[in-house]
Amino acid sequence: MSRSVESIGDNVFYFDCSELDEDDWENLVLNLRYDLKVKYPAFTVARDNESYPYREQQVIVENRFCRVSISEYSGCGAVSVYVRRDYGDYSDEPKDLAEHWILQVYNGIMEIVKKYVDVMYRVGGFSDGSSVYQLATPKDKPDALFADKRGEKL
Repeated sequence: MSRSVESIGDNVFYFDCSELDEDDWENLVLNLRYDLKVKYPAFTVARDNESYPYREQQVIVENRFCRVSISEYSGCGAVSVYVRRDYGDYSDEPKDLAEHWILQVYNGIMEIVKKYVDVMYRVGGFSDGSSVYQLATPKDKPDALFADKRGEKL
C-alpha cells in the first residue's frame, strides 16, 4: 500500500507541484511566507526547532492560534492550516476561539496560495495511496470546516 502527501487536520488544500524544481519550491515557500505575513500581521516565521512537526511538514508561519504548514510528496503539495498543539498550554481561551480565527482567514490563505498554484480539494482516496482531486474555489469549502463530535456545524 502506498501513501499520499502528508497533511495535518481537515483544513487542507492541495496542489500539483510536479513541475517545480527545488529552486521553484523554495521560492514558493518564501513567497507564501511573505504574502501571509503581509496580509495577516499576526503571523510570524516559525522557530527553526519547531518548523517540522512531522516527517515532511514545514511550518511556514504561525501565530498564537494556528500554524500554516506546507509539504510535498511525489509531485503533490499540501497546505495545512491547523490549531497549534500547544495552544492550550499558554492560553486559557477555549480551542473554539482558535478554530473561529482559522475560519475567518481560511479563504484568504487559499487566495494567497492560488496566486502561485492551482488549489484543489481531495475528493477521495484509494487503498493504493492514489487520490482524486477537484479544483477549488473559496466557496467550495463552507463554514463547516470544523464540526463537533456529533457532526453538527459549530
